[in-house]
Amino acid sequence: MKKIFIPFLILIVIVVIGLIILSGGKKAIVYESPVLSDSKDLKDLGIRESEELTTYKLIDTAKGVYRIPIDSAIDIYIMENNR
Repeated sequence: MKKIFIPFLILIVIVVIGLIILSGGKKAIVYESPVLSDSKDLKDLGIRESEELTTYKLIDTAKGVYRIPIDSAIDIYIMENNR
């Protein structure tokens, strides 16, 4: 029984160490990529988000759905709930 147990234990330790090493490398790559401030995709995303939060837009004429700036939405919410 000891002859089978020791190699099995060594195999488990090697697999666990390998998984720790491999998962650590992937996390570093995943978290490193979006932080790059010179990324064109990140800049484009910032521009789109800023536009959606600060501009008016007609979304659906039939339903009367409009996009309004977040500051205006907050002001309207406060006025309507302070009555």
